Amino acid sequence: SITVATVDKKGNYAYVLNEDGGFQSHLYVYSYNGKKLFEWGSAQDYCIGAALSDNGKNIALSMLGVKNGEYISKVICFNVKDSEAVYTAEFPDCTVFRLEFLSGKNVAAFTDNGIYVIDKNGKAQKSAEYAPTELMHSSVTDKGLSAIALASHGNTKDSLLNVFDKRMKSSFILEYNSEIMNARTSDKFTAVLLGDRIEVYNSKGEKTGSVEIDEKCTDAAFAGRNLFVF
Repeated sequence: SITVATVDKKGNYAYVLNEDGGFQSHLYVYSYNGKKLFEWGSAQDYCIGAALSDNGKNIALSMLGVKNGEYISKVICFNVKDSEAVYTAEFPDCTVFRLEFLSGKNVAAFTDNGIYVIDKNGKAQKSAEYAPTELMHSSVTDKGLSAIALASHGNTKDSLLNVFDKRMKSSFILEYNSEIMNARTSDKFTAVLLGDRIEVYNSKGEKTGSVEIDEKCTDAAFAGRNLFVF
């Protein structure tokens, strides 16, 4: 079965098979015209996330395994022309649930206790910190805005939304005395779902719209300047 898959802007794609060919996680990378570019396998670790760079030359994987009796997450970056990893960054006692290429080999790693930016040498720098019990929702837009919704000290009635630009620098923070049901970002806008109310902000943190709906809103998706709500 395919457990992870990703496509870049040019149509190059990658996928990971579970328990295939003697590997626990078996990665394949193909060009947009179906030519195999890269193959790699891990005998023990589970792949739970992947990201391709815009030019299709680099791929980053989020791996979950065990080291010295404790579980550990690793981010492994490969150049598709070399079987040896460019770097491996370890994240003990946390889970890397999302990866996003920022530029070149720089990768943003979203974990359950913070957001890190990994440089081309595999050195990770934390850009946001929170506890696993505080993280409620996250949204990432390729080369656009990203957001995390947090419950302060685990209290959903004291919540905040931290919005980041495409370089993973904090752009603005919104605070609420009610639960954030979800949040969705695009290249220029952020939608905050607050029960039966939705607020939309631009990249500067200015409110550009608000709508009341007589039903509970749980998810949304941007399509250009339109917002579709579930």
